[in-house]
Amino acid sequence: MMLKALIKELSRDRRGATAMIVAGSLFALVGSVAVAVDLGSVYLAKRRLQGIADAAALAAAGKLSDTGRALAQALIERSGAEAITIGNYTPGRYRRDASVPLDHRFKAGFADPSAARIVLRQDVPLFFGVLLSGKRSLTISAEATATRNDMAAFSLGTKLAELSGGVPNQILSALAGT
Repeated sequence: MMLKALIKELSRDRRGATAMIVAGSLFALVGSVAVAVDLGSVYLAKRRLQGIADAAALAAAGKLSDTGRALAQALIERSGAEAITIGNYTPGRYRRDASVPLDHRFKAGFADPSAARIVLRQDVPLFFGVLLSGKRSLTISAEATATRNDMAAFSLGTKLAELSGGVPNQILSALAGT
């Protein structure tokens, strides 16, 4: 009976209600900021990893022999990013045909490859996610495909008027239409 009376009395008492609302709101605000910081950090790391994957695929596509993977690894090390591993490196061929779906344009397993596909993985530390998920890091991955197009070029001309760089070169190029 005393408990029922205590609950009834507390339900009528309005003192301190504002403090409870402010405390609850601050808790929700701090939680939202924590999630935003972690998501922003993961998004930034994902964008950075995608740029490194693109550059590594281009480096590997330049020399598709046995040195393609080594060139990609060297580029990853030069990038200065930490804990990036090559999850998968596949030489193959890429068809630049708009009628073929994008996912089916790369084919692996050719004797004379002209393209490379690389998958990179990285563990990104979580700042506040440890409190919510119990994990200290999140593994992200990025995939890139690059192809090499071998082309030959030549030019004909006289060396009568040649300038290297600068405003005079731009003027001469505009006059010659080149």
